Amino acid sequence: MQINEIKDLYEKYVNKGLKDEISLFSFSNDIFLKGKGVFIYTKNKKILDITGGIGVLNHGHNHPKIIKSRINYNKNFRLEVHKNILSPHVALLSKKISKFLNNHLTNTYLCNSGAESNEASIKAAFRFHEGKRKTILHSNISFHGKLITTGDISSPLKNLNFPKSIKKKEFIFNSIESIKKIEFDLKRKKNDYFALIIEPYSASTATATNEKFLKYIRNFCNKNKILLIFDEIYTGWCKTGSTFYFQRFKNIYPDFLTTSKSLGGGKASIAACIMKKEIFNKVYGNIKSSSLHSTTFNGFGEECITAIEALKIIGKDNYNAKAKSLGKKINREFLELNNKFPDFRMKIKGCGGIQKIYFDLNQRISKIYDNKNFKNNYKNLFFLKKKLFEIALIDTLYFKYNIFAYHSLNSLVVSPSLIINHKEINYLFLSLKNVFKNTPENIIKDYLKRLKSYV
Repeated sequence: MQINEIKDLYEKYVNKGLKDEISLFSFSNDIFLKGKGVFIYTKNKKILDITGGIGVLNHGHNHPKIIKSRINYNKNFRLEVHKNILSPHVALLSKKISKFLNNHLTNTYLCNSGAESNEASIKAAFRFHEGKRKTILHSNISFHGKLITTGDISSPLKNLNFPKSIKKKEFIFNSIESIKKIEFDLKRKKNDYFALIIEPYSASTATATNEKFLKYIRNFCNKNKILLIFDEIYTGWCKTGSTFYFQRFKNIYPDFLTTSKSLGGGKASIAACIMKKEIFNKVYGNIKSSSLHSTTFNGFGEECITAIEALKIIGKDNYNAKAKSLGKKINREFLELNNKFPDFRMKIKGCGGIQKIYFDLNQRISKIYDNKNFKNNYKNLFFLKKKLFEIALIDTLYFKYNIFAYHSLNSLVVSPSLIINHKEINYLFLSLKNVFKNTPENIIKDYLKRLKSYV
């Protein structure tokens, strides 16, 4: 199949808008054939992937041990899924996950995606209070998925006019004062809060909570019998330099932990909602209610053995140390880059293997997208005008240097697989230095010239 055929099928049968968005980049004209380690391959190119699968590929593409575990599983015609049997794979994986959490959280519900695991935790927390409390607390920079419920409490999605499924109240991320205001209100009215959900490290904004804040919300939840949910879907499994971000602080544990992405080792669609035993027992721990929350594919055999192997590798190869080393290396290289090219008005923000390079260039390049010619000729780009430089930069990295990257909130995201080595990071920053020898304006103009050949 040729790339034009694929684009045509996307337009007719998949998603025309998505096809148009991807077509803003030169990689839209390539067919990716395989991935290995930190590289992806076309027929003629070897491309350095610094996206890390947006949190999925801590192990890299097609880790050989993970591939081997899946092959062996299928060679033996192992049983996949059946609701009326007890699965050794579910049992072993759940035990292993709990051990990573020092047995503070014991009972695991396995599902297919991070959004689904958040949904599961919210449902369980609601049932724990027997429906007597109706409101959930979430932060102003929260992102918990795109289901009806999780999307409704994800701040970037709050203006999309999806159906409202849940009563909610927003607090300010990392602000004790914001929680104190809620406490003050509780003195005057009945407590209607059944849960508080938060990302201890907000991957989308590269913003961290601090120990003082997490302790405060833990005590606040204890005092008011509100269940605490930590969403570590992106940050789990060593991405920030600790197995889970919250574990860098002593004696702070949630009532629920949700995780996905690299749990599947880059090969399996699997997620987990892990909760305290006393919560699980009350909500689902009897014959009558044991199957009230389930999905067809939860506990799918091949997904489970993939996750088990992924967790073995994480422990054996010390992924926490890899993430810390990676973060330090990226920051050292960035300082040199920033000193050399101050006109790009850069700053870096991140933790471990999640780093974002921000550019403050909107005012400088506004003449380009405010130009009448731009408005007339690049209608598809106009709504992305505040991301125009980042789009141009990502396309340049791919077109000229065979580097695959992505952007988020006017930043270049540097979040590669944790197996990346320093030589490969050096190549990324050498390429950035070469790109930045040009001005921001010319980087954009060169990109716009190329764009005509992509669509």
